[in-house]
Amino acid sequence: SIVDNTSPEVFALLQEYIIKHDLQPASFYKTKPGLLSINLSSIQLMELGYTPEFGIDIHFAKKAGNSKPILALETLQDQLSLLFTMPKGDKFLYYTLLDLDNTKEFMNETIRAWETGDTEALFDIMLKPYIAEKEFQPLLRRMFYNRNMKMAANIRKYLKTDQDYFVVVGAGHLIGEKGIISLLQHKKYSIKQLNNEE
Repeated sequence: SIVDNTSPEVFALLQEYIIKHDLQPASFYKTKPGLLSINLSSIQLMELGYTPEFGIDIHFAKKAGNSKPILALETLQDQLSLLFTMPKGDKFLYYTLLDLDNTKEFMNETIRAWETGDTEALFDIMLKPYIAEKEFQPLLRRMFYNRNMKMAANIRKYLKTDQDYFVVVGAGHLIGEKGIISLLQHKKYSIKQLNNEE
């Protein structure tokens, strides 16, 4: 339960958030901190109008329809395992609860950076604040760095075939020295960032 996996400070913050947003506590108290962090973020995003059916992965999956095969860079089991066995999940939940009320501003800044292809701004918004936190290093490794290496390895396998592939990943996996783009560049792949007109 959440009580067994969080500090009194984090649990108090969670209760405060649940009361403020008129949520049903029973559905949250049986959840692990990592998964609860994702659930709370998803609720906040949906309240702002960011619903899953408009996600970029769903958009392109619909475009592919039945005419193109869809492959996965990681499995659902991989993703669930991350959330259920997350180190420092208590700390992740703590920062999630502190940041939830800033979600609208965060999303606006992220979308602006994404639309203009500003990878430095994306890095500053999405990853840089956590890199400075020592306690976040295990989380960054599991949530981004290790996954980036696996996804880049799968992309390299695709590139060794004579097929063309269209790869969709979250923006946070592309940026920084340990992002997929950098990992592919280290393997001497030539990468070109397209602008809106291309």
